[in-house]
Amino acid sequence: MVPQLTTVSGHGITLAFSPFMGFPGAVANFSNHVFAVELDTILSPEFADINDNHVGIDMNNLNKEGINKSLHLISGDPMQVWIEYDGAEEQLNATLALLCYPKPEIPLLSISLDLSSVFMDSMYMGFSSSTGAIASSHYILG
Repeated sequence: MVPQLTTVSGHGITLAFSPFMGFPGAVANFSNHVFAVELDTILSPEFADINDNHVGIDMNNLNKEGINKSLHLISGDPMQVWIEYDGAEEQLNATLALLCYPKPEIPLLSISLDLSSVFMDSMYMGFSSSTGAIASSHYILG
């Protein structure tokens, strides 16, 4: 994420899984089979955000199942993110590091989570970002 200003940013970027394209009614529907890992740079108390610089796990709504502070997400520095899920252990890990650094041994966020009721046989996966009133650029390196 590269913000236009150095101290504030637009909203972050999300890796999302959904059985349909788009999110019509996703916020209020607890059975919509939507799962997302967000790198959030805006404080939204209505969605249980802890601050304006965190990783959030969203399952069927925007209220966090687990949250934790992260690296300074709006630094503009390229970062790498590992999202790993162990279905047998029902364990989700999110790990962040600056680009070209090795993967840290301890995840930034590690929560117990059963995704079997969320994931369906056929799902879309993609990235979504938003800027709101303050411009930011979001890049995916591959």
